Amino acid sequence: MVAPAGDGVVLFYLTIVILTLTCVFFLSRLGVRRWLEREAFRLDDYLMASGLLLYTATAALVIACCCHGAGQPPAQLDPDDVMMGTQLFFVAELLYGACTVPIKASICTTLVRLAGAPPPCAAVRWTLHSVTAVSAGAVVVLIVGVAHVCHPISALWGEAATAADACSPALYHAVGSFFCAVCVATDWTLALLPAALLWDVRMQARVRLGVGLMLALGTFASCATVVRLYHHVIDRDQSEFLFRTAPAGLWSLVEAGIGIMAGSLPALLPLLDLPFVNGDRQPAVELENGNGMRLGSANQLRPEGQDGDVDSLKRILKQTIVVMTDEPRDASMEEWERKRVLGWEVMSC
Repeated sequence: MVAPAGDGVVLFYLTIVILTLTCVFFLSRLGVRRWLEREAFRLDDYLMASGLLLYTATAALVIACCCHGAGQPPAQLDPDDVMMGTQLFFVAELLYGACTVPIKASICTTLVRLAGAPPPCAAVRWTLHSVTAVSAGAVVVLIVGVAHVCHPISALWGEAATAADACSPALYHAVGSFFCAVCVATDWTLALLPAALLWDVRMQARVRLGVGLMLALGTFASCATVVRLYHHVIDRDQSEFLFRTAPAGLWSLVEAGIGIMAGSLPALLPLLDLPFVNGDRQPAVELENGNGMRLGSANQLRPEGQDGDVDSLKRILKQTIVVMTDEPRDASMEEWERKRVLGWEVMSC
C-alpha cells in the first residue's frame, strides 16, 4: 500500500465527503418518514437504500484503490500495488454501474407519484418507466462487456503472461462510451422532468428554494456525467490504466452521490412545516398540482391514530347532514346561500 498522491488525493478525500453526505441525507429521509410523516417506508425508500448500499461498497473500493496507487504514474508504484489497484477499480466499476439502477429507479418512482393519474401525464409516466428500463439494460451491457474485455479476466490486472494479446481495449472503450451516453440521456431527463411536473404548483418561497436546490443538484449530476464522458473519450491509452482512471472515477462517484442526495430531498420537504422553520404553522405547500397530488403535507405532525386531511374529508362526506331552515332569505344572496351543510357553503353547479 502507498499513501494517496496526485489525483488520488482529491479522489480519496472527496469520496469520503460525498459518502458521508449521502448517508446523512438518506438517514434524514428515513427519520422524516418514521417520526414526522409516521408513514411506512415506500418503494422508493427501499430502492434508494439498495442504491446506497451498492454506492457505499463502490466508495469503499475506490478509497482502497487510492491506497494502491490510483491517480499515480505506474513507474512510481510497486507492481503488486498496480495489480491490486487495477483489480479493485475493476470491481468498483461494476458496482458503480449496478448502483445507478436502484438510484434512478427510486427517483423515477417518486416522480411517477408526482405525475398523478393519466391521461394528462401518461407520457410522463411512460418516460419515467423507460428511463428505468434503459438504465437497467445499459448496466447489463456494461457488466457483460467489461467482463469480456480480457480472456481470462485476470489478464486485465496483469496476472496473464499474454495480457497484451488477451485484452481488447477497443471493446472496453466502446462499452464505456455507450454506458456514459446512456447516463447522460437518462440523467438529463430526470433533471428536467421535475420542473415540468412542478410548473403549476403554488409554493411558498422556502419550498421553492428547496425544490430549486433539488433541480440544481440534478442538473449538476447530469453535468458530472458529461465530464465523465469527456474523460472517457480522451483517455484511450490503457497502458497507464490506474493513473488515468482517477478523473473518470471521481466524476462517477460525484454523479451517483448527488443523485442519492437529490433523490432524498423531496422526502425532506416536511421539515419545512416544523414550528421553528415555519412560524405560522401553515403548510409549506399550499395547493395540489394539476393531478391532485399533494406536495409537502399538512399532516406530518399529527399523532398516530388521528385522521389526516383525506380521512377527515371522507368522514365529512359520509356524515353530511343537510339542515333546512325557514329563515327569511335575502334575494341578493340567494345564489350564495342556496345550500348550507354544517357550516360548509356549497355552490351549486
